[in-house]
Amino acid sequence: SEVEVFYVKSGCCVASVEGNYVPLKEGDCLVIRPFVRHGMTVDAKVPYTLAQVEYTMTYSTEYADGISILNTNMSYVKLDNCQNICNIITNISRYYRQSPITDLVQTQIELSMAQLMLELSYHLDLRNQNLKHDKELNKHVQMILNYLNEHYEEDLNIEEIAEKFSISSRYLRRIFEKEIGMSCNNYITCVRIGKAKELLWN
Repeated sequence: SEVEVFYVKSGCCVASVEGNYVPLKEGDCLVIRPFVRHGMTVDAKVPYTLAQVEYTMTYSTEYADGISILNTNMSYVKLDNCQNICNIITNISRYYRQSPITDLVQTQIELSMAQLMLELSYHLDLRNQNLKHDKELNKHVQMILNYLNEHYEEDLNIEEIAEKFSISSRYLRRIFEKEIGMSCNNYITCVRIGKAKELLWN
């Protein structure tokens, strides 16, 4: 099973994955399946650091049943509060930088990847238990992010956005800080900069 794992070590960003906007803040993790189109929008004023690992893992099917991250059919999974995953990814990176990659180092990499898959599965199971509680808030945030990404060229202001979604501007500010880790205005600026970069690259 091949996966790409992003861990936000510091700062915040918003991943664009198959047309969905996924807010990520410090301690969050994003697991993406192969060939899934994705990108990142970041606040240029706030430094951020990502740890990333991409790996094809071979495993025995008798063990795979207990590893939920390997059995999910979702193209991506966002996991919250995964601080202990950072150390595992750091160890994997350290092993990869060793030269030459001996049998012992290869075994360390494979064991660390297995540990990473177990830890991700633990967090996925926790997330699934709490999913019902967070579903309505996530739906609201997703709708607002979609709106901002579709209307970024317009003159947007917090009061009008809040009114459009029948919430107070204070609540809008609060959910942006809590769920996305940056202000609504900073997010709009990041989207505009990201879209301008895309135009320059094309």
